[in-house]
Amino acid sequence: MNCPPVLYLAGAYIRRHIWKSILVISSLIVLIAFPAGVHLMVRTFELQLVERSQQTPFILGARGSQLDLVLHGLYFKGKPPTAIQYGELENLKSIGLAQSYPVHARHTARGLPVVGVTLEYFTYRNLICEQGRKFSILAEAVLGSRAADALGLNIGDTLVTDSDNVFNIAGSYPLELNITGILQFSDSPDDEVIFVDIKSAWLMDGIGHGHQAVDESLSQSLILSQEGKNIQTNAALLPYTRITSENIRNIHFHGNEAEFPLTQVLVVPENEKSASILAGRYISDTSMVQLVRPDRVVHELLGVVFRVKSFFNAQIWVVGITTLLLVGLVISLSLRLRQKEMKTFFVLGCSPSRQFQLLAAEILLYVISACLVSACLLIFLNHHSTFWLRLLTMH
Repeated sequence: MNCPPVLYLAGAYIRRHIWKSILVISSLIVLIAFPAGVHLMVRTFELQLVERSQQTPFILGARGSQLDLVLHGLYFKGKPPTAIQYGELENLKSIGLAQSYPVHARHTARGLPVVGVTLEYFTYRNLICEQGRKFSILAEAVLGSRAADALGLNIGDTLVTDSDNVFNIAGSYPLELNITGILQFSDSPDDEVIFVDIKSAWLMDGIGHGHQAVDESLSQSLILSQEGKNIQTNAALLPYTRITSENIRNIHFHGNEAEFPLTQVLVVPENEKSASILAGRYISDTSMVQLVRPDRVVHELLGVVFRVKSFFNAQIWVVGITTLLLVGLVISLSLRLRQKEMKTFFVLGCSPSRQFQLLAAEILLYVISACLVSACLLIFLNHHSTFWLRLLTMH
């Protein structure tokens, strides 16, 4: 099928004046793609937050900022909240109105969060191992799909956790983790997490550890005094940073388990009645813990987001009008420069109406080109919006 003469001439003019055409098309892309992209990102942000919050009816944590507790509990990002005691989990279980899932997320490995959970957490979040298996002993770890890609690790590799303070000899020591599994992609914050057992997380806190064997083979630099078989060591006797089948039996924890830390507990009531009873119990509780409803906190956050979005909408109108004026200016200047060209067309028998059709065809090609490029950009943005949104807003 032959191209209409008007479209052929319009296309030839656009190709001949390529830089002017790129300027006009780029301006139209900004006019089309920018507001649509902002709307898409806000919509994705809303869906991600609402979906995750609806999956988690309550979060039990230390009193303080509810927003910080919810964002850390849902996304494992930002500064960890103040820890609560493990005994709070036992108190919650004794009430018997909800399923509870303890979480301890205070450590990192190569910048990614190391999250201590129980095996029930994987069932709760519908997380399945694509490769390998879940952890079964201390110092074993399961990687989220994106975490595995970012770290470049596979089953059987090892990963050392980040040190909190390398200059604090009394602080916690890095722990070498053995990778036993990689989770299937779930399109959730769990994809970017390194999961370990709760007790492994406590090892990183320095609550539990094992020591080198204290016997005659110990280096003399570590011995303060020795009387027969009684050996007194100095502070340089290092705890284990690598758990093996040989030394795992020597691991021990100091203190009362009820006082061990948790950053939060995810609480799933059995029904609406149980939820109301739990909420009432913790509202009247004067202890240092709080029971937060993530959906309410998220809706408050979205209210702020929508107010910001209304400001952007006003800016979009300003940008849109400015862009249209720029396009109009370019076309107006182009018409002035093309007066001799239009006179030539008229001499050749091209009527004023045909000249108008030629200009309209050029504008149509500009708009079609800008729409096609904008559509490609929006499709690409939609495909990667979840990851970019977490990357940009949750640090």
